[in-house]
Amino acid sequence: REYWDWNPNEDKDLLIGNAAAHCFHAVGHALMYRNDHDVFLSIENCNTFSHNRMRRACYFGVFMENVFLYSTAYRGDMPRPNVDGKTMGELCKKISNKYANAECVRDLAWPIVITGGDVTDALNECLRWPYEHKDLCVETIAIYGIAVVFKQNLNEAIGYCERNAGNISDACIRGVAVGIRAGSAGLENQEYTFCDLLAGQRRENCWGAVRFASP
Repeated sequence: REYWDWNPNEDKDLLIGNAAAHCFHAVGHALMYRNDHDVFLSIENCNTFSHNRMRRACYFGVFMENVFLYSTAYRGDMPRPNVDGKTMGELCKKISNKYANAECVRDLAWPIVITGGDVTDALNECLRWPYEHKDLCVETIAIYGIAVVFKQNLNEAIGYCERNAGNISDACIRGVAVGIRAGSAGLENQEYTFCDLLAGQRRENCWGAVRFASP
């Protein structure tokens, strides 16, 4: 139940790590399989959940599954389903539902990371996005990319975010903390140590993101 309580601002919720989020997120992946990777049908199915945050976690699973379609090696020798849009950016522009669009943008630049691209290129892809929710995109790159790159020097991760993420560097820093908590960086029990490198409200926000990400 505590899943629903971390952040009342549903535009900014970080839907990573919590057990309830994982459940609805997994449903999103499953819907893509059932629906032959039809993103729009899968979104319609997610919309049947009664609570907005359930729906958002489901959307997140839908778009994460869709990210794999942009990988140069899609699930080994399996046939690649049709992709709606040449890039995640093209797809996101077609998503009119406000919250589904947010979850699409969250995964906007992730294909760059999973295909071995440079995290700075992925971060810049987020920052070039001309519409809302680029902070969610930055969080994802921080979770799965920046936290890994700087796992030997967490203090430098903060400096990297501040230098490269502009006025949404806090989203980048929170993402690094969640990446540590989620195991992306191969570190254990260092997420609060990382947050303690910060001060004041930034530290509180970092702790809050980590607590929310805890199953």
